[in-house]
Amino acid sequence: MTAEKYIKNGSDENLSLSDQEYGCIFDWNPETDEHCGRDDYECARCKYYGPLTEKERSFSDLVKEVHENAVAHGFWSDARSFGEIIALCHSELSEALEEHRKGKSPDEVYYREDGKPEGIGTELADVVIRIMDYCGHARIDLQKMIEMKHEFNKTRPYKHGGKVI
Repeated sequence: MTAEKYIKNGSDENLSLSDQEYGCIFDWNPETDEHCGRDDYECARCKYYGPLTEKERSFSDLVKEVHENAVAHGFWSDARSFGEIIALCHSELSEALEEHRKGKSPDEVYYREDGKPEGIGTELADVVIRIMDYCGHARIDLQKMIEMKHEFNKTRPYKHGGKVI
């Protein structure tokens, strides 16, 4: 598929993953790596242009790397139920709570004798790692889901839901 096709029909819903790797394909020239020069906020598809930056690529790469590490260390040698995955995420959150109960501050990191980092932040990191691992396994584009949910949340009213906690 060429950029010209998308310029004519204005649709990008059938982009392949490799096509989605680029910010704005409407007027982006893959041979010269040049963009039409529109302001970031005027790009109809993605609000930025050119190849993605290393930072933008790294999130999905990290999800893949986290999952590959879990597989390499045997954490997927046996099938896991979705409930087990959720329970493991809960266990990491409970460990973060225990660090808080010990009086540790959120930004405090300390190390066990074997060099393992401990603290609220590291336990919260473990929650994210568990989620990334599952998303890598289930082929969920976590970055896309986070961005989609964040955009929706920006449209919600103040303290939506009306719940006490």
